[in-house]
Amino acid sequence: MITEAEQALLTLLRANARASTAELARKLGVSRTTVQSRIERLEQRGIITGYGVRLSPDYERGLVKAHV
Repeated sequence: MITEAEQALLTLLRANARASTAELARKLGVSRTTVQSRIERLEQRGIITGYGVRLSPDYERGLVKAHV
């Protein structure tokens, strides 16, 4: 179970996983240290398991795909 504050943080991270802790803190109305500790706690609990890159559909259309 996660708190509403953690859910709000996850929502922001889903929109932009590269956002700085300062930016996230501003949007959430808390300190950077609070954001960092919440992220660390979510990682330790296995809720956040990694960070990734989403590619644009235009870029992916130009890629060669094959199934073997």
